[in-house]
Amino acid sequence: MYDNKPWHNSIGHYDEMHNEFFDLELSTIDGTPDITVRFHEGNPYQQAYQVRDVTEHGQPVDHRHPSGIEDYFAQVMAAVYESDEHTKAQHALDDPYWITRFVFTMGTHFTAMPPFHFASEIDGSVIDSPEVQRRPLAIYCEGIKWLNWALEMLEGTRTDFLGVPAPNLSCLTTIA
Repeated sequence: MYDNKPWHNSIGHYDEMHNEFFDLELSTIDGTPDITVRFHEGNPYQQAYQVRDVTEHGQPVDHRHPSGIEDYFAQVMAAVYESDEHTKAQHALDDPYWITRFVFTMGTHFTAMPPFHFASEIDGSVIDSPEVQRRPLAIYCEGIKWLNWALEMLEGTRTDFLGVPAPNLSCLTTIA
């Protein structure tokens, strides 16, 4: 399922984070730490992908007049998973929850990445500060954002992801 690296790099903002085209804002709200990642306007990856963060901002995708990569997500994924009637029928039987799984996989992938991005000194020691470790912090925050979207899909409060309908999971039972 995770062979969709172009989505990871674009709508997942990995290229922007890896190349540090972002600012990290740390604060505390009522005693709870808050981290905001703000991507630099007009950075080369933002220009190339034209990511508008429609999911994060609650905006719709525009299939009729696409202006960025998010507008093509549903079309591309349909071509991958639903290219013909046989494939579509087989896919629906094999994994009717593929979009939820995709969003969850993106989240778990990003939350697992920080150890591979920690900055270290020449002797291998790690300086544990938000300023020095801003890249792994931003990557982890991106993962949490995707995991929250997956949770919304599981709870039924998110019914769509970038133009792909999220399945109704009310038929699933919770194991207590």
